Amino acid sequence: MSRLEHSKILELENRTDVIAKNVQRLMDKSHHERIGRVMFVWVEFHPQRYKIGQDEINRSLEDGYEILWDYKYDNGVEFCLKKISEENIKGGA
Repeated sequence: MSRLEHSKILELENRTDVIAKNVQRLMDKSHHERIGRVMFVWVEFHPQRYKIGQDEINRSLEDGYEILWDYKYDNGVEFCLKKISEENIKGGA
């Protein structure tokens, strides 16, 4: 193995370690968060009605909700939004 290959392997191992630590930190943070509220929003694939769900999602995001997951159907998308509890915000969790 050449020096260049060896240095590239070490560099990639270091990057992998950093990514793994960042993922673990994010998982630990989300594990300790207490979800205060959950909301389901439907966005229909319709030329006139899509805006109803879109506006509701935008209002919710402005109100502090985060998208937890989404699921696409043939006629629209269902979004699950979460809002962490106030005690997490005040407690610094």
